[in-house]
Amino acid sequence: MRIELDKPPVPWTDSPDISIQHLGLLLRSTETYDVIDNHYLDTLTISKTVLHNGKSTSGHSHDDQEEIYIFLEGTGFIRIGDDDEHSTDFPAQAGDVFSILAGQYHRVINIEYLGTSDLTFYSIYPGRRHKYH
Repeated sequence: MRIELDKPPVPWTDSPDISIQHLGLLLRSTETYDVIDNHYLDTLTISKTVLHNGKSTSGHSHDDQEEIYIFLEGTGFIRIGDDDEHSTDFPAQAGDVFSILAGQYHRVINIEYLGTSDLTFYSIYPGRRHKYH
């Protein structure tokens, strides 16, 4: 399911005027991506990913967890389906929102030839980060 927003949501900021609880914690910083999780809320996690140019996330699914993906900057694709070979690639850019069902395979791809920028997105899901397959 794809829903168009009038404008992208307000991104996190490093402004000293914003409480640290709203910034989140850097979980990973690699040549592929930077991942920041925000656990300020009791029942939801908001995770910000900066996917570097020409890179992709690992494809995975969560048996018991739905997710919302909100794209903030850059252009690329989100692959959604049964597995990497039986999926559909949807163009993804700032303002695009995708709903991922529990158990549904998904992967985000920042294609190098589409530009030279990072692809930044939020994923919002219930509970806390857990292992996926």
